[in-house]
Amino acid sequence: MATWLRLVLFWLGVCALLGLAGCTDDPPLVRETESVSKVVVKSQGYNRCGYTETTPETLTVKHSTSRETTWGLEGELKVGGEVKVAVWQPAFKIEAAMTLKYGERAIEDWEETQSKKWEVPARSQLLYVGYWREVHRRGEIETGGKIITYDYPEQLIPIGDTLVELPCDPLVLYPVCGFMDGTVPPVDPVIPALEKSWRPVDAAASEITRLDLAFRDPYLIFHAYTTCESGDCDWGEQAICYFNQPFAVTYDLKFKTTTLMIEGVEDGTLSVEVRDHFLNPPVNLADRKAVYQFK
Repeated sequence: MATWLRLVLFWLGVCALLGLAGCTDDPPLVRETESVSKVVVKSQGYNRCGYTETTPETLTVKHSTSRETTWGLEGELKVGGEVKVAVWQPAFKIEAAMTLKYGERAIEDWEETQSKKWEVPARSQLLYVGYWREVHRRGEIETGGKIITYDYPEQLIPIGDTLVELPCDPLVLYPVCGFMDGTVPPVDPVIPALEKSWRPVDAAASEITRLDLAFRDPYLIFHAYTTCESGDCDWGEQAICYFNQPFAVTYDLKFKTTTLMIEGVEDGTLSVEVRDHFLNPPVNLADRKAVYQFK
């Protein structure tokens, strides 16, 4: 009997005796575990602050993706392709299994566009935001005694858009705010208590001499001032989505970055944590953190 045939028979005997997984040609078992969705946000800005006349625009945002399966096996993550789970087995083709289960081509590119025509006013900014929902099917494939997890993008659904008008003066970098359906949440009850011009309780201790907080739906606007030779120096405005927690902004200054974080309002007193990170500091100038009270 040929040596190779003896080895094959010996291996099959070991498999039968020990019941090793992967010795048979059993088809892979595909189990779907969940269907999940994630939201993708895309935006396009239009700055007409220097224009003197209204200009017509077609505001367009688009999102592209691929219907291609990603998979993971024992810490290895890849997109499509073949997976070899055992040396004695042929490679398992991920695309083939997913095509068999869902009746879709292995790779399919999507591009969904949302657009509208709009008159952009002179001396203004517009931010056009589009929202998409990606629906994914997730599960596992059992083959060769191993479990391969997979993620299969099944649908791409436009779920709405938002047009935000932004001021030119002062020019503020506004983040994109919104929920999965393109809406924004109701006003947080804390907003009315925050909206005022705040002064430090201990003016000698605080570098911030004035902190103006204003609500501009759906934004909370920080406007900070500090001391300088001519009086109050204006650090400018920073905006955050009002449902972000915690309420915090960072100012990039010439020699440091300063982060202001609102800790809360109690009995008409505003607590703000101030964190300074010095850029290329001398040895004796370390980062610092302090909490100040404002009324």
